Amino acid sequence: MDAIKEIANFVVNRNFCDLPAEVVKHDKYLILDTLACGLAGAAAPGCRELAQWALETGGAEQATVLVFGGKIPAIHAGMVNATLFQALDFDDTHDKAIAHTHCTCLAAGLAVAEQLGNVCGERLITALTLGAEVMGRIGRSIHAPLRFNRTGTLASFGAATVAGKLMGLNVEQLSAAYGIAYAQTASTLQSNVDGALVKRMHPGFAVRCGITACQLALKGITGPVHVLEGPYGYMPLYENNDYDREAIVRDLGTEWDMLHIGLKPFPCARDAVGALEAGIMLHEKGIDHHQIRSVHIAMPEVAWRVSGKSYDDITGNPVVESILSAAWCGALGLAKGTAGLEDFSPEGVRNPEIRELARKVQLSVDASVPAASMVPVTMTAVMNNGREYSGVCRRLKGSWEAPLSLMEVERKLAMCAAASLYPISKKRLQKLSETVHRLEHLQDSADLVQLMLPEASPGLTDADRLTPA
Repeated sequence: MDAIKEIANFVVNRNFCDLPAEVVKHDKYLILDTLACGLAGAAAPGCRELAQWALETGGAEQATVLVFGGKIPAIHAGMVNATLFQALDFDDTHDKAIAHTHCTCLAAGLAVAEQLGNVCGERLITALTLGAEVMGRIGRSIHAPLRFNRTGTLASFGAATVAGKLMGLNVEQLSAAYGIAYAQTASTLQSNVDGALVKRMHPGFAVRCGITACQLALKGITGPVHVLEGPYGYMPLYENNDYDREAIVRDLGTEWDMLHIGLKPFPCARDAVGALEAGIMLHEKGIDHHQIRSVHIAMPEVAWRVSGKSYDDITGNPVVESILSAAWCGALGLAKGTAGLEDFSPEGVRNPEIRELARKVQLSVDASVPAASMVPVTMTAVMNNGREYSGVCRRLKGSWEAPLSLMEVERKLAMCAAASLYPISKKRLQKLSETVHRLEHLQDSADLVQLMLPEASPGLTDADRLTPA
């Protein structure tokens, strides 16, 4: 039996009462963090244009485009909202799966819940948790080097899980939906390498195909049965058949892999954050970055594949490229000792001081460390006087091993709100946070959607809002 059938059985037969309290608590942290990323992400390059396209395309008014407003078909609203959540690469990460989870799961969940109507908070939490669990388990089983953008490929299964659970699909229907979603699955690391704006849309495409798959399965459309392990299944075609089946299905429902999903304290790609944190370590040693002759960063292969391009080779969108660049992030950590959203804005990535330092960075694969790990990352700075200083990032802040506190999550929410496209009051932010923390008591999870729309404000005119053409 293909492992996807065991996953379908697990998803269909689990309900809110089966979720441990620590799992529910962690999922609510992830929801709040993802919504925060969406507030800031809406202002990122390409997001307004995507929202405008979706609204111009029109269709049945099923679900809301967050931040911008307007109702469109759930498949398109979910696609846009997933892109907002992922646009700044500030959202959660499952380091072993090498994938973001809730940009997909929450976007699919909110869109489908709003379309169905009166979906309570318990049902939403259950669906999101199961979606993240499925993505994480499939992803953690893979040993193959990174060849595709796994947030895009795994997200198809995550979105189908969330949508299928909310729609009430049975085992056969959900199995079909996984097959239909797989038939649409696509993503490419070339978007990362070339710094293309479409990189941030990969989870959005997956949300669209996952919801579509469930809608078609409900109408009797069938999909391939051997989705993961067939001769042309996901593992042979996408991951060179280099995976551990037991890692997918072992202790389903008793061991919760989603607890390994971490939250990011810095708005850059996980592949580059090790370099950033190593740079921060050297900054904290009091090194004068103006006196640096050269910098070398040694990193695991999986991180280098995505973020190991030299700064002078950056030719794509400068914001996207900087988010994904270990050279830029390492230089930023060295020079400033921190990183904020402003450092990855169109203005911030043109900072001449950071650019000059980034050009001094050389990057290489550290063959002595596990290829699929994100750490350790070692930075060595050589000063003009010949002295050398080294810093090693061995554990990423915000990972499941070093989780963010509730205070840090709330601080990140405030930071993202300050960068939002529209002004957000402290009262609205507090209401958003309180609603998430009591989500299981919410009668209609669509209340969350309303809190992600612009407030009436004297400084906000109708001309600032997007409306269908």
